[in-house]
Amino acid sequence: MRTRTLLGVLTVLAALAGGIVWSAPPAAAACRPTVVYLPPDYKPTVVCIEIEDPGDTPGDPGDDGEDGGGEPDPNGCHWEPYPIPPGVVPDRPGDASPGATMWWEICTNEFGVDYVGPGGTAWFEPDEAPLPSPEQVATEFRVEIASRLRKPTLDADPAAGTPSLLDVPTFVAVSNWQGEQTAGGCDPTGTVCVELVATPTLTFDPGETGAAAVTCEDGGTRYDPGGPAPREQAAAPGACAHTYTQRTGAAGRPAAWPGTVTVTWAVHWQQPGGVDGDFPAIALSDDLPREVEEVQGVISGLRDT
Repeated sequence: MRTRTLLGVLTVLAALAGGIVWSAPPAAAACRPTVVYLPPDYKPTVVCIEIEDPGDTPGDPGDDGEDGGGEPDPNGCHWEPYPIPPGVVPDRPGDASPGATMWWEICTNEFGVDYVGPGGTAWFEPDEAPLPSPEQVATEFRVEIASRLRKPTLDADPAAGTPSLLDVPTFVAVSNWQGEQTAGGCDPTGTVCVELVATPTLTFDPGETGAAAVTCEDGGTRYDPGGPAPREQAAAPGACAHTYTQRTGAAGRPAAWPGTVTVTWAVHWQQPGGVDGDFPAIALSDDLPREVEEVQGVISGLRDT
């Protein structure tokens, strides 16, 4: 059983404004509410675009099995649970059971703007609710991964607050390096399942004029006092190090170079045996300002002749 309520333009406006209209009289003419930006102020405005048949949206679970039964919608529309605010109890249709939930159809227009589709809102029984897309399921687990990630805590050689020296490498490491993160699971029905992998990349931007950012090995690099010479350690593949060649505080230069260390997480999701995709990267940074001094040696033991 599914009970459908087609929303008019006023209903869409109320939803976009944060209000809720739980019932509305049918629109005088079948229309597709669409957000457009109109002059002179170009504020978002909902207009009604006439459609021939508001009927069932391709891809939703049909009442009679004639409208696609969950196949992808070629028009870019999908169903989502209606975001009912806490404490609000919507009116249920008389033929909806206590377990029925309210959903609405979301479409995307040619400008990339989401709007309420011609399906409007509908009440679905638990065994009839539309299945979310794999990307929708993955979005929930991306939030889980993002909640785990932490801003990098830095260890540097020389230590923070100690000036670096010209022509002597500065090393950077992340003491709370987290490594690859994974998450995944299924929607409440156990039908749509996804796996996510977040892979970190560490970069060190020394901030020095003309210097490029360094792509570092996982976790960065600590200077090893018992190892090879500093320049040799800094030249190793993936070493998180930079050798400053310009001292700070000189004319036209800052008191400290504005260094930055960033961990960028590439998040990829995949439906086992199905589609996959990438989410926008998550970048977490910390500043590493660096004063640079020049050390001048004094030669003693020489005598004028």
